[in-house]
Amino acid sequence: PIPCVPWQSQTSGQYQRRVHGTIQDAGQAIEQKFWKGYYRRGCAFAAMGKLKDALKDFKKANKKFPNNKNIETNLENCKKSILKQKFEEAIANAKNWRLK
Repeated sequence: PIPCVPWQSQTSGQYQRRVHGTIQDAGQAIEQKFWKGYYRRGCAFAAMGKLKDALKDFKKANKKFPNNKNIETNLENCKKSILKQKFEEAIANAKNWRLK
């Protein structure tokens, strides 16, 4: 549910290389004080399912650009995805409980 993934039609290998390249490029951009790199890297992490890493970067991007709606939207979507993931894990674990 994170809408910043533009490479949906590529094969898995192409997609993964593109995402990893984006993470590296964004990291270099951040080193050069190009703060939107946090947003771009957050999107790449989200695309890989690394939601905790994505959340960290979206939070940093939001601090630098507090009025940016795209960043705010993706930050909220990431938080919701993490909560959903935790909820699904809790439900899956609950199935293993035995009632006495």
